[in-house]
Amino acid sequence: MEQSASAGPVQIVSITEDHKFELDEKKLKQILYHRRAIGKKISLVSIAGDFRKGKSFLLDFFLRYLRAQHNTEWIGRENEPLKGFDWRGGATRHTTGMIMWSEPFLLSLPDGEEIAVFLMDTQGTFDSNSTVFENAFIFALTLLVSSVTVYNIMHNLQEDNLQHLSFFAEYGVLAIDAYHTSPFQQLTFLVRDWQFEYETAYGFDGGEDILSDRLRIRENQHRDLELVRSRLRQCFRKVNCFLMPHPGLKVTNRKDFDGRLVDIEEDFKKQLLTLVPEVFRLDNPNFIKEINGEQITSTDLFEYFRVVTFNQETTLIEDLSNEFFYEIFEYLDSYEIYQAFFDLNNRFQQLLNSSYLLFKIRHCYSQSKEIIMNKYKQIFLHNKNQIFSVHLWILPDNNQFISSFTIDSSFIRLESLVFRPIEPDLLISLLPKLIYLPRLFSLTIDTWSALKDLGNIYQLIFNLRKLKYIKYKATESDDFDITVSLSIATNEQQVSTIEYLIIDHPCAYNELYNIISYTPQLRRLKFLNLSESNISIEVIKPMTLSNLTHLSINNYQMTFDEFEIFIKKLYSSKLKVLSFTTIVQDIAYLDANRWEEFILQNLPKLEEFILQNLPKLEEFYFKYSTYFEDHYETPMYSGKRDQFISPFWIERRWILQAEIELDNLIYSIRPYKKRWYEYNTQHKMINSCDQLSKFMRLILVNKSSEGWPNSLAINKYISHVLTVTQIHHMETQEHFFIGKLREILDLLSELDTLQIFSLSFSQSTYLSREEIEDLLFLSTKNQITKLCLEIIILIEEVYFLIEIFPRINHLQVNFIHSMDVELFVRLILIQIKIKSNHPLRLLCFCVAAADDEMVHKLEKMINIENLLVDFTVKHVMNEIYLQWK
Repeated sequence: MEQSASAGPVQIVSITEDHKFELDEKKLKQILYHRRAIGKKISLVSIAGDFRKGKSFLLDFFLRYLRAQHNTEWIGRENEPLKGFDWRGGATRHTTGMIMWSEPFLLSLPDGEEIAVFLMDTQGTFDSNSTVFENAFIFALTLLVSSVTVYNIMHNLQEDNLQHLSFFAEYGVLAIDAYHTSPFQQLTFLVRDWQFEYETAYGFDGGEDILSDRLRIRENQHRDLELVRSRLRQCFRKVNCFLMPHPGLKVTNRKDFDGRLVDIEEDFKKQLLTLVPEVFRLDNPNFIKEINGEQITSTDLFEYFRVVTFNQETTLIEDLSNEFFYEIFEYLDSYEIYQAFFDLNNRFQQLLNSSYLLFKIRHCYSQSKEIIMNKYKQIFLHNKNQIFSVHLWILPDNNQFISSFTIDSSFIRLESLVFRPIEPDLLISLLPKLIYLPRLFSLTIDTWSALKDLGNIYQLIFNLRKLKYIKYKATESDDFDITVSLSIATNEQQVSTIEYLIIDHPCAYNELYNIISYTPQLRRLKFLNLSESNISIEVIKPMTLSNLTHLSINNYQMTFDEFEIFIKKLYSSKLKVLSFTTIVQDIAYLDANRWEEFILQNLPKLEEFILQNLPKLEEFYFKYSTYFEDHYETPMYSGKRDQFISPFWIERRWILQAEIELDNLIYSIRPYKKRWYEYNTQHKMINSCDQLSKFMRLILVNKSSEGWPNSLAINKYISHVLTVTQIHHMETQEHFFIGKLREILDLLSELDTLQIFSLSFSQSTYLSREEIEDLLFLSTKNQITKLCLEIIILIEEVYFLIEIFPRINHLQVNFIHSMDVELFVRLILIQIKIKSNHPLRLLCFCVAAADDEMVHKLEKMINIENLLVDFTVKHVMNEIYLQWK
């Protein structure tokens, strides 16, 4: 249906001279309640970006396309002036506020359903007449109401574009009360006047290359830059990019230019023919406007405009609620808040002094003494009742400042203190002052230098009557042993309210017993270094902790016999999580039957849970480390193999794994966790006992610059593991030499999955013909069905692995180095096609820019080239899954 003669641009949001926003509800209602749109699903396509960069000019080509209704000659006649949204050349802004086309366009979806399409133009950002808040407001509103937003930028996609967009997007997210999906749908970066076509081609393909590079999170990248990239991925369901050439000098230099095609460069017109139809592609799942995952009508959008943007007649950024700013302040240090907002106006001064605002102070050691004193004067003196937490990094030259830190009952909101590192003498002088704090619940201490006796410090800590959490780390000394001279608590007046206790310093059994006597309400206990003591553990009295639910022990000297005695003396009927790490060379720790007997006898409710569904030990973590040296006889396990897959362990989903790291062999038990090779069960837990019984994993970690230890050592490690358990899954976390692969596969004949960081074909490790023949022979013996490569450099690596592992049905690649995605998939599918009846049926690979568009391209390529018949392609976050029958 054709547009009426009166159709044209209508301003729906304007900005007054005193910087107030005005929504013209009457005009907006006339547009969104248009008779052709009532009851239909809608799409709203908008364009945004810096001022005077040709947004309105481009939008008029959108109009031409929609008016043409699928006519292939939609771009128009060579001498036809461009009309629609008002635009003009020059250096001053033309469009202000927000402008919509007065009538919708009706388009038909592939299934025949009609939808109403609206167009919207927006005020250019960062001109001399607009405030930052106005820009944020307009841009955020644009993102909220649009299904597709074209972000118009000049010359290149640069870091400031990403950061500006991240700021606007954050503003928009904060304006939503609750959402269950990405708040914004599709964002298309339109890079105008692209100058490097010789390096990167125009269009979406070139734009994809640029976008992937700009959004990639790199190693050692600054945290702020990582946050910008991750925030953009969270906020938008789809992000793509299009590189556009310069339209020609006649367009930019002639005052009388009126949009005629004859004056526009051919390259620009050619790219328009690609860009515009793609923006309005009707099979794009993001084209129809949604709110909280539900497709809406034009009348819904009208109400959304009113509620989200102009609720309670909000016309200035400063009219937004205090809660809005409190949400922003949550991400800032108190000093940053003062610097940015205090001097703006009286409203913000009152806001910063409001009792509803709580400050978090983080003093970094790199800050100058002057800045520290400014913080002290502005916040510690004037905002005591608003300080929620203080985290101080205390260097010796800051001791004077800390000593002058007056603590009294006026800090009525202070709940958390962190001192690291701090001199013991300074700590002893500070702790008595903390008793005046009415809400001090959390205290973390890291002492700078060693103190021989920690008893006095613990006594001062236990005097803090509101404390719930304490972590105390004390530096060890080479000159003396640390002791804790603390008598047993004998009356209720000495009892502490502490519920979380972390002891990170040497502590003997009897000293631990005395400490715990002060904390009967303890729910979580973690101690990292039990030290030797002349007092035997057998003579220590039992410790009753009736509320203890979590226990974590790191110990370097405790045998299994001592461990059993210790746990019996520290018994708690409510214990849910037990974690234990040791390096004691006691092979009894690998006796699964002894573990089973111990747990059942000493945690009786564990047995009752199995039969009667009573409280149980929910999680069990265990780590045992042994090592290999030339002149040391490593103890070997001599019991029956595979005892850690008995019903006791499988029913609880406690899984054994082994890790080889340099000279150490580390065994660990931890709760079941889904792995990459469980694609078919990714939406449910494994229930099959048979599956869990084949879940044993071996991890190889090489942190040595000299490469892996010699073959004999590798054989020793693996042989030691095989005395305890069979291995079904192996993972390497460093570069892996092909020559070593043959040796390991020969030892681990039951492997089902293999994960390799990367393959190495360096000259020093070239394989001889005999070795290659050995590998090919081995290919007939190994049982590997699932293979993962962390990174590939050459496609030949995949070819090689397909030869060596002819039974793989699942191939995963986590990083494709400098390789085109379509080419990567094409080459693998061709290789599989050459090998008739190859079992590979699932290909998964990780791409930073994975989106619906990439899925569409892969589907199109596979269909056109007839590479597969019955297949599906989908992306989950940044992973692409290609599966076929």
